Amino acid sequence: MNIGILLFDDVEVLDFCGPFEVFSVAAGLGAGSGGESPFTVFTLAERAGLVRAAGGLKVQPDYTIDDIPSTTIHRSICCSCPAAGVPAAKSITPG
Repeated sequence: MNIGILLFDDVEVLDFCGPFEVFSVAAGLGAGSGGESPFTVFTLAERAGLVRAAGGLKVQPDYTIDDIPSTTIHRSICCSCPAAGVPAAKSITPG
């Protein structure tokens, strides 16, 4: 299963790094026991280029919403992690 984590300007770092870490560790544990990794974790954003998270951290997403490979989007779950420190999460609609 693919897990996509949506990034946007002013996202709180912990709000996307926490879930990324949890799914990445779970994937490693699944693969480490001799089985196939249960998760592939990736980040995506509305546009190409760096996303500036809260506090100024710059993050390079793996994909944009419009350029996710078709082999990745099948069997994917995409998570939007609304940032507690931002008044409202930005609404992003695929093109």
